[in-house]
Amino acid sequence: MSKESLLTKVGDPDEFAKLYGETADKDILFVVEAYEKWCGPTDAILSTVKTMVQDTYEGRKIKFFSACIEDLEVEEGGVMTKFLGTTKPHFLVFKNGDLVETIDGVNAPALKKAIADHIPEGMWDLEEEEPEVAATEEDEDY
Repeated sequence: MSKESLLTKVGDPDEFAKLYGETADKDILFVVEAYEKWCGPTDAILSTVKTMVQDTYEGRKIKFFSACIEDLEVEEGGVMTKFLGTTKPHFLVFKNGDLVETIDGVNAPALKKAIADHIPEGMWDLEEEEPEVAATEEDEDY
């Protein structure tokens, strides 16, 4: 399984709005790795994410994303503001449009616990489509 199929890249503020805030998709848990452009996303957590996607949460209402903070045009006082200029990755857990958990750094046990604590009940309905964020040209390089 490639990195691209594990973490969907959020490329702009409109895509981020589907995960966070009043316009966010509901009844889905979104896990977003927030990183700075100059240091890029981490590879260290990929094996944990892969295990969660394939074994633990297959078919459950959870989606994993990565987001370059600069691409989101961070607003003063916005949810991503405090992550600007940091060297470590941050994993943000969103449910029903609210930020419910933040994990600083690569901390697989904390990420697993946050997901277990907040994942919605139930499975994807085969007739309902999983929400998608549009792929960007950068996904090929990610």
